[in-house]
Amino acid sequence: MKKIITLTLFLAITSAVAGGILAYVNELTAPIIDGMAIEAEKENLELIFPGADFEEVAFEDETGLVKGAYLAQGQGYIYKVEVVGYNSSSPVVFMIAYDNDANNVGFAILNQQETSGFGSRIDTPEFIDTVIGTTVNDSISTLSGATVTTKAVVSGINAAKAVYAIHAGVTVDVQEPTEPEAEVLTLSSDFATDAQIVENVDGVYTISAKGYAANNTVVVTITDGIVASVEVTEFNDTPTIGDLATTDEYLSSFVGKDPSSQVDVVSSATLTSKSILAAVQLALNDANGVVAVNLGNNDFATNKAEIVSSDAGTYNVLSYGFQANNEYVIVIENGAVASVVCSTFADTVGMGDLATTDEYLGSMTGFTTESSFDVVSGATMTSNSVLAAVQAALNAEVKGE
Repeated sequence: MKKIITLTLFLAITSAVAGGILAYVNELTAPIIDGMAIEAEKENLELIFPGADFEEVAFEDETGLVKGAYLAQGQGYIYKVEVVGYNSSSPVVFMIAYDNDANNVGFAILNQQETSGFGSRIDTPEFIDTVIGTTVNDSISTLSGATVTTKAVVSGINAAKAVYAIHAGVTVDVQEPTEPEAEVLTLSSDFATDAQIVENVDGVYTISAKGYAANNTVVVTITDGIVASVEVTEFNDTPTIGDLATTDEYLSSFVGKDPSSQVDVVSSATLTSKSILAAVQLALNDANGVVAVNLGNNDFATNKAEIVSSDAGTYNVLSYGFQANNEYVIVIENGAVASVVCSTFADTVGMGDLATTDEYLGSMTGFTTESSFDVVSGATMTSNSVLAAVQAALNAEVKGE
């Protein structure tokens, strides 16, 4: 019994001493560890508050999106946030800061692997400028065509606002993201460049049109020159996002439209909306004999063509067609087309190559930027790749490039 008591006392004393030592060691090392953590983040923190003295602060966040909280002495708070956008395999990481008056004074994307030209726009002034300068009570708009990514980022910003409210001792009315106003577009030939007629049977057009991720198949029925019906028979864009533009309600809004009509774009499904718009426009163009496009429309060269090389009026141009880049050699003399040759054809044999025949390309001899360009029905997208290439060469010649 005596041995048990002695052992118990020994263990109690040992535990107390060990606990005291650990507490002492922790007291000595905690500031060092905190300092190392601050040092690891200092480069990112100074993106917002250069030269400030930083201190890591405790926080509570029910969402789990806020990964770090820091006080910039005398200036405000910075929060490190991590969210999942459209690319679920790689999170979006950013820093956001609010000064002592609850104004946003900094927003910096640290990591993002979102789709180039879409979700990646969160790291451009287009989105950043809508965040910086807001207050904790302001709403932030999502970007049309990048809804999933921007909604995720805004949810992370809202989480940071909630933590800031506790740190600053203020009330924050967290606002849900606002949707941008839906575009209203006129059915124009610019959209038809992203579509290809697969089949036309007595005014029932089966059309392949470029969407967000791939081509969608749209069946458009034209009766007496106007739209009678629109149906999406193959959908290859993002479920629950792009398919907001494939509902019966939206597709029925095209019924009765003619080539001069205006249509609404679904703001959260912009690219799928435009693929349907392209299909409808192409069907209307074909049914109404609208095939001429003026070379003065600079949108074609901007969106589809790239000059690879040029030498004394001879231009090698890559221009996107139905499924890949075609390459053209274009000779310009005295401001007009002297010749056009398709040196590399990557579109559909038996369809797109109707727009690369010697007869068709030879018909462009003498064209200037004021000329009217005829599109080959059934080979629309390849025709428009030729159009873009010719226009790019003419534009470069005029500019002396």
